[in-house]
Amino acid sequence: MIQTWLFARREYDTLWYTLSRKKSCQELPYKTAKEQTLQSFNTGYINNILTASQGNVTRAAKLCGLERQALQQIMRRYGIKADPFRT
Repeated sequence: MIQTWLFARREYDTLWYTLSRKKSCQELPYKTAKEQTLQSFNTGYINNILTASQGNVTRAAKLCGLERQALQQIMRRYGIKADPFRT
C-alpha cells in the first residue's frame, strides 16, 4: 500500500512539473487543465496497478484501496481494458 501511495505521489509530482512548465497549460481554462491532469494521472496510475496485478482487476482494486466496481468505473471512463495486462 505504501508503494502504491509513493508511486501515485511520484506520478503526481512529475505530471505537475510537466504541466506547469508548458505555457499552453497555463492558458487553458481551469476545468480543461484539471480534466487533462486527472486523465493523465488516472491512466498512468491504473496502467501501473494493472501491470502489478497482471490484469486482475480485483487484485488491482485492493492494491489501490478501491472497491472493484469503482475501479472498473474509472477504467471505463478512460477506456482502459484489463486484457492487455494479463499474462
